[in-house]
Amino acid sequence: MGDWTTSTDPLLLRIAATTVATPDLDASEADYARWLGYRTIERGSVDAALAESWGTPAAAGARTCVLVPPGEDDVFMRLVEAPAVPGYRPLTTFGWNAFEIIVDDVHALAAQLADSGFRHLLLIGAYRDNEVDAAHPLMRAVEAVRQAGAPVRDIVLGPLALSDIEAMTAEAMRCERGEAGELARLLHAKTGGNPFFAIQFLKALEEDDLVSRDAAAGRWRWDLARIRARNLAENVVHLMVGKVARLPQDTLSLLKSLACLGNAATIGTTRTC
Repeated sequence: MGDWTTSTDPLLLRIAATTVATPDLDASEADYARWLGYRTIERGSVDAALAESWGTPAAAGARTCVLVPPGEDDVFMRLVEAPAVPGYRPLTTFGWNAFEIIVDDVHALAAQLADSGFRHLLLIGAYRDNEVDAAHPLMRAVEAVRQAGAPVRDIVLGPLALSDIEAMTAEAMRCERGEAGELARLLHAKTGGNPFFAIQFLKALEEDDLVSRDAAAGRWRWDLARIRARNLAENVVHLMVGKVARLPQDTLSLLKSLACLGNAATIGTTRTC
């Protein structure tokens, strides 16, 4: 099982330590050792300076230990013993107070933790329902979770409402929602609330100089009459086809060659195209 240190993302590589409060230090330390293979490299108590740096001076003197994941020596997890919070609910009492561990096999991890002391494991899967069938690994995992009696919630992301488009347009145009109202209504009517289409549509308006930045006034300006008069794409496919068609000829030739290679190719392969 791996962890976040295997990532090449520079933001993730900056993560060196995380601190977790637990009402039972001994039990948590044992669970991390038994079920996840973490080893303890330090035990002691929180000194006053450290507690003060956290903004929690009352934590001074609390029992603590430092763990490292298997095969790693430069990332750490500190467990600090603290009283349990009455009525605590993961991800809601204090918001998104969670950290992530990247693993090689999420199914094996779920099975491994089934009988452990860990009771707050959150699995998130995002997919397009027209691309995933019942035989897909994600759907099999979801069904296994259901069969195990764990709660499963499906969140269906539909089109954006007009109010959402108004908020997005106002933020993009750096103006009040009322001022962006007509442009937002046009955007919603053209895109049907498809968020990707809406973003690309706004970008297309800027590329065609139908939306422009007024540097002197420090704001964006647009001409609805000109926008309505233009023969703009009626769906996202036509819009993207139009954007691709405006690319330089050499770029188009390379894209045609890459299209024969599937959805991924190495730099070495592209050099031969």
